[in-house]
Amino acid sequence: MEIQELKTLIKKYRDNPWDFFKSRTIKEVSIFSHPDKWIVKGVDTSSIFAEFQSLYEKSTTIPIKVGKYTLLSHICTGDLREIYNTEDGAIIKVPRVKNKSADTLIKKEEKILKEFNDGSTYSLYFPTIINSFSSDNGITLVTKNTEKFFSIAQILKIRPNGLGGRHVGWITRRVLTVLGFVHSKGWANCAVTPEHILISPTNHGAALTGWIHGEKFGDKIKAIPVIRKDMYPEFAKNGASPKLDIVMAAKSLLLLASKESTETPKRIINFLKGMQMGSPDVWDLEEEFSELLKDVYGKRRFVELNLEE
Repeated sequence: MEIQELKTLIKKYRDNPWDFFKSRTIKEVSIFSHPDKWIVKGVDTSSIFAEFQSLYEKSTTIPIKVGKYTLLSHICTGDLREIYNTEDGAIIKVPRVKNKSADTLIKKEEKILKEFNDGSTYSLYFPTIINSFSSDNGITLVTKNTEKFFSIAQILKIRPNGLGGRHVGWITRRVLTVLGFVHSKGWANCAVTPEHILISPTNHGAALTGWIHGEKFGDKIKAIPVIRKDMYPEFAKNGASPKLDIVMAAKSLLLLASKESTETPKRIINFLKGMQMGSPDVWDLEEEFSELLKDVYGKRRFVELNLEE
């Protein structure tokens, strides 16, 4: 077994060690990953060995079930829900505490997503509703994405210096496209934060989440993410609007730009800064930005984005 194979095994089973240890014992794993075995090859496997031990410890615990769903790994803690991956590849939002207002918001999220899951190609920009049911603390929502996505917040943890200009470019186009569809339905997301903009490096797709915050144009914003209060402009107090989504999207996208050694071109950065002025028509912005990318980079081509840690 080569060192890369050990790393691949850890990566594959990090979220599901139960399957890994169905056919292997900890003794076998310790033998083929022990640092003493690899030191003669000049390789230090101490961290790999320790992670296998950690996977074994995790595999000895009984997986938690919520309803019929087995929880695999914790994604994040939201304002209202704990969010997990499930064994069958879904995402489950479990109530943290019993709260009628939280249930009202999760029902709203379900309603919005059902409206957006209209069978069009735009449906790919949103999680698909799989199920919802009542549990001890309230309503649990189960959704699924068609691709493996990374949020901008996750990308910045993996690439703290941001991304190159080409990647910032296609991500911006995808965000403008999804917002164009959302706004055509009369909705604003009202929380276009780094946690809610999701990117698929495999096919350069995107998705927008955080729909407990969504509101119809002009309606009062009822839920603001606690950790992102500073992203909201003063005019947010006037209610939901396309302008609010565009300004917040610009702030989130600027976090990805201009930090790499091969900097994002100034024209792209200036465009994103200009978005913070809050143009009310996202389709005009998308058309303008597409022309800008054509001027800067020429003909479109797929540039691979590797976000595996």
